[in-house]
Amino acid sequence: MELRPVSVSVVAQAALFGIFFLWGCRAPTKPQPTPSTSPAASRGESSAVASSASSIAQSDSLEFPPPELDLPADRLHEHVDGAEPALLALGCHRLLFWHLSNPSVELEIFVFNTESGARSALDKDSGAARSKGIPGNEGWTNQQVVYFRRGTAYCRLIADQPGPVAGLSQQAIRVDKALVSGEIHP
Repeated sequence: MELRPVSVSVVAQAALFGIFFLWGCRAPTKPQPTPSTSPAASRGESSAVASSASSIAQSDSLEFPPPELDLPADRLHEHVDGAEPALLALGCHRLLFWHLSNPSVELEIFVFNTESGARSALDKDSGAARSKGIPGNEGWTNQQVVYFRRGTAYCRLIADQPGPVAGLSQQAIRVDKALVSGEIHP
């Protein structure tokens, strides 16, 4: 086998390519949100909602991005499939929605004019039953959902897969901490 001399510039170009290739392909040092398509984007509408990140890593160190949906009272029907009249009667004036990961859950935060309105919404979903150890002022859970109220905000975390769902309670605690700290401002 015969070796041929190679110019310095060819070796330098190969080395630079290797360095930049490896540098550009390294994994991020912390989890990154995964973009998703909101209903507005799937209809071809452009909006801030359509461009928001939707998947949130479990880590408490990551902040919540803007909600995928932020609907005022007159647009609740876009997400609640027929429950709008009942929610309006209880004083619901806003709905915030995210899709969270680790575990994969849908988070809905219904904001009411009064705490009694939020409590009544919780009662409609869970009855009078309450679970111990739930975040917020009061709440209820099973293997697939966590419902809780924090002041005038009624929060529903609903797992995308059948229960029991590991990490569901921790996700609810994270949401409650974000409400208390003002990171999520209903």
